[in-house]
Amino acid sequence: MKRFFHSIKQNVRKASRNKKLYVFLSCLGLTIFFWILNALGNVYTTQYEFKIKYYNNPKDLVIVTDLPEKLNLKVSGIGFDLLSCKLSYSSKPLLIDLSQVSVQNNYENDLKRLKINFDDYKNFWFTQLGNQIEVNEIFPKSVDVLLDKKAEKMIEIIPLLQLGFEKQFQIEGKVSVKPAVVNVSGPKSIIDSITQVFTKEIKYEQLDESVTLISEFNDIHQSQKLSFDPNKVLIHIPVEKYTESSIHIPISYKNVPDSIELKAIPGSVEIKFMVPLGKLSTIIPSKFIVSVDYNKMNDRYNKLKVNLEKYPSNLTSLSIKPSKVEYIIKRK
Repeated sequence: MKRFFHSIKQNVRKASRNKKLYVFLSCLGLTIFFWILNALGNVYTTQYEFKIKYYNNPKDLVIVTDLPEKLNLKVSGIGFDLLSCKLSYSSKPLLIDLSQVSVQNNYENDLKRLKINFDDYKNFWFTQLGNQIEVNEIFPKSVDVLLDKKAEKMIEIIPLLQLGFEKQFQIEGKVSVKPAVVNVSGPKSIIDSITQVFTKEIKYEQLDESVTLISEFNDIHQSQKLSFDPNKVLIHIPVEKYTESSIHIPISYKNVPDSIELKAIPGSVEIKFMVPLGKLSTIIPSKFIVSVDYNKMNDRYNKLKVNLEKYPSNLTSLSIKPSKVEYIIKRK
């Protein structure tokens, strides 16, 4: 293989010395150039795919159906013009003014419909593409569009969360969303039927600190033709390290008649829980109430269930030991 390339280099050097190769390549290049010029001067018919942009929606109405985002146009023109058209409109959309399309009579309930005939835009696109390009056919030729009355209201925002935490870390309190409600506008049939809207799905793994982020709304609402003001929300996920702790609380008594004295055995219970490390010093007995209910006594059982009636809201994984207690009844 090395010998082969070495042989080619030697031949090129020999040819270059007498300039024959350079002359040949120059002639070949000029021939190709003039052939291309001649070819681009001919008339061709071809098919291009164009992006479409719609504007001027009918007043007080929302388009419910999905409109075509692209159209295939069969066009004719000189090669130069077709090439220029292709280069110019590869990213630039063709425009469709919906205000020029007449809305037909009621279709069903509050819904209306209109029909877009793309052939009606031939002359407009003829000017837009250049007077030298002729639009012969359009695919699809038309589309039926369903419209609904436009409505709006304030709706609650729900963040979609999938959260994982490092060991001993948890959410401390509630996830906050600002604003908590958003002005939503869209088809009346949709607006009337929903009471919540959702953010994009937010995923975290092994969280060990609080997170604040900006989120947009869920993509599902795009298919519902909904728009939001504002269109982004601020979400705060409070995260704190938790520790296990416990506290002993005396049992109180409910619904005991005045003539009866009820005594639980034991007279207090141990409550175990997980608490944010920074809030451990605030956990005191007065923030708890545990009780037994005289009315829940049953002759078949000699124990009463211990009820946890009050405890700090930032505690998790609570357990009571013992969960049931024996009792003694005395008449006063």
